[in-house]
Amino acid sequence: PRMGMADPEAMAAGIAAVAGLDCPTVATVTIDSYTRVGDHAAAAAALRSGAPLNGFPIVAHGPQQTALVAAAAGPDVPVQVRHGSADPGAILAAAAEAGLSASEGGPVSYCLPYGRTPLVEAVSRWADATALFGERVAERGGRAHLETFGGCLLGQLCPPSLLIATSVLEAMFFAQHGLRSVSLSYAQQTHPVQDIEALVALDRLATELLPDVVDRHIVLYTYMGVFPRSVEGARSL
Repeated sequence: PRMGMADPEAMAAGIAAVAGLDCPTVATVTIDSYTRVGDHAAAAAALRSGAPLNGFPIVAHGPQQTALVAAAAGPDVPVQVRHGSADPGAILAAAAEAGLSASEGGPVSYCLPYGRTPLVEAVSRWADATALFGERVAERGGRAHLETFGGCLLGQLCPPSLLIATSVLEAMFFAQHGLRSVSLSYAQQTHPVQDIEALVALDRLATELLPDVVDRHIVLYTYMGVFPRSVEGARSL
C-alpha cells in the first residue's frame, strides 16, 4: 500500500500497521510534492510552521529521523521509498543514509507524469542517482533495489506493449548503472486475459534481456483499471 505522512509518528504508525498484517508485505514511504521537485527549503518551512504536506519530506527530516520511522517495520519487513522525482539524487542519498535500500521510479516513468523536467535531463540525473544509490547502500553492507514505474507510466489507456517496453528498458537502465536487484512493474488494466498475457511477456523479456547477475521479479499494481466493490470481487481480481 502506498502512503506518506509528514508527521514522523503518523508515518511510523502507518508502517507498523502494514508490517503487522497477516500476510507478506512491504511498507512504503511516499514523498511529498515539495521534495519531489527538489524544493527542500519549502518542505522544511512547512514542517516548522505545521503546514500540511502530502507525503514524508525525507530530506528535510534527515537520515536519523527517517531511520527511526523506518524501524517501526521491524527487522523482517522491507521499507520502500516512493517519490515521483525526475531528479532523485538527494532523495535516494537520504534514503541510503537512513539505512533504506529499496526505492522506485525510473528516468522516463518518473519524468513524464510528474513534472516539467526535460526527459534528457531526467535520464542524466537518474543515471547519476542510480549509481550513487547502489554505492551508498553497498557501503552500508546492503544491496540496492529499484522497482521500475514504467508499468504504470501515464496511468490508463496506454497500450500494454508501451508499458512493458518502458518497464524492461528502465530495468536494463538500472542494471547498466550498477544495480543487481530490480523489479519490473505492470499496472492492471481492464481486461484480465490481456493482463495475464502482458505479465508473461514482461517476464519473458526480462529473462531474455537482463544480465544473469541481476536478481529480478515482477510487480503487479492491482485495482488500477477495475476497482472492486466487494471482498469477493477483490479476491476474483
